[in-house]
Amino acid sequence: MTVHRASSPQILLWCANKVFEELTDIERQFHKALYTVRIYLNCDRYSVALLDMTKEKEFYEQWPILLGEVPPYKGPKTPDGREVNFYKIIDYILHGKEEIKVIPTPPEDHWSLVSGLPTYVAENGFICNMMNACADEYFTFQKGEVDETGWTIKNVLSLPIVNKKEEIVGVATFYNRKDGRPFDEYDEQITETLTQFLGWSVLNTDTYDKMNKLENRKDIAQEMLMNQMKCTPKELQSILKSNEKLNKNVDDCEQKELVKILKEELPDPAALELYEFRFSDLPVSEHDLIKSGIRLFVELNAVEKFKVPAEESSGRSNSVFECKAGITHARNTSVSRM
Repeated sequence: MTVHRASSPQILLWCANKVFEELTDIERQFHKALYTVRIYLNCDRYSVALLDMTKEKEFYEQWPILLGEVPPYKGPKTPDGREVNFYKIIDYILHGKEEIKVIPTPPEDHWSLVSGLPTYVAENGFICNMMNACADEYFTFQKGEVDETGWTIKNVLSLPIVNKKEEIVGVATFYNRKDGRPFDEYDEQITETLTQFLGWSVLNTDTYDKMNKLENRKDIAQEMLMNQMKCTPKELQSILKSNEKLNKNVDDCEQKELVKILKEELPDPAALELYEFRFSDLPVSEHDLIKSGIRLFVELNAVEKFKVPAEESSGRSNSVFECKAGITHARNTSVSRM
């Protein structure tokens, strides 16, 4: 690469800027960084192969293997025991017409994989500098034209992309210095620092992904809880008797009307000894217990303070107390059997 040494800090700063600017997706993060420094990487092409980070397969993926329908994986593995599986390749073609190609689930005969070099780097974690790719006997580089452009592989520099956990997350491979010379030590230093930035940045996207998953779990749990706490219209009418007293549904009533009905239906707190430090639910029916719970919210002024609609307080309390009553009944039944 004919890059002046004075410009190397600028390359790394630009790369770092793009790396830590994008937090949402590892592919976009890598693409932003590599596309920014493409002018300074004075080579014909470079390719980034992203590795699948799955360490343990799901049960449905293992089932065909356990049944003997599919042979177990015997191919190369990364140093931490993962199968070497490139789920996506991004090719940056800088000679002729500049082009970027994204290949999801790349085939084994893809021009950057067919030599076996990216797989070897992912398996061993080595930096490989092939000064004369055509003469190499260990890897099977295409000796002729790779595609319709007539481009051929001459020299190759391949490096692993390693995150902070020392896991290989991908392989970056650079092809053909434009001046025709092999890649030298300076090229290795520049590209190694570049891949280090990319590897460290994976932590940002992992953290972002985990936060999104936690947020989604919280939303699902909250939605399930809200669904479980809803009561039926019939149960709601047993406390908010809008049909009986106003000949209207709850949705058609104003809040003042619902609050008035609610207060009329709720029991006297003194009669139930709600102001005392003692309380026994044995003489109270399950339905009156629900009303007593709502009366507590009213007495604490929680309904007005937090602007809880009357139908919400009645509906939620109804379902919650019914759930508790069911648990109490089951517990009492099991105790009596003992």
